[in-house]
Amino acid sequence: MNNKQNKKAFSSFSVIVVFLALMLIGIAFVPMLDIRFKPSRNLPQLNVRFSWANASPKVIEQETSKIEGVLGKISQIESIESNSSVGYGNVALKFDKTVDLNQKRYEVSTLIRQLRSNLPDEMSYPEITTNIEQEEDRVSFMVLTLNANSSTHYIKNIAEQQVIPGLLKIEGIA
Repeated sequence: MNNKQNKKAFSSFSVIVVFLALMLIGIAFVPMLDIRFKPSRNLPQLNVRFSWANASPKVIEQETSKIEGVLGKISQIESIESNSSVGYGNVALKFDKTVDLNQKRYEVSTLIRQLRSNLPDEMSYPEITTNIEQEEDRVSFMVLTLNANSSTHYIKNIAEQQVIPGLLKIEGIA
């Protein structure tokens, strides 16, 4: 009876074997880790953009809501955001991190194709882009803001006629 009380629950050999087995399993999964120099903080995203020359924001919002309603049926969506302005509309779909973005892009394009007959002919065909293409290609070094005691239309005209052409003359600015 004394011999049974002195016996350990697990031998040191069995503990070492278990830890070695766990180590080998961990090493097998190392290639599956997502390691990047600059990891993305954003969720995978698809943007559906369209334009309609001189259409009011109210009319654009009606078409945007049609697109939102159809695209809301797609699985794995974390959020849907839309923007409607004069002559322009955008629907942004944010997915969870595990999504296959190419598959979702195909689903979106299929739904847009089905919806196209219910959209006005004057409206451009909706364009589908991803946030991955945009983020990796674009890095802002400097942002310029113009302020004045004038209308935004006047500021825009001055910027397009005087400020932007002057900046574009400088090498390396786009």
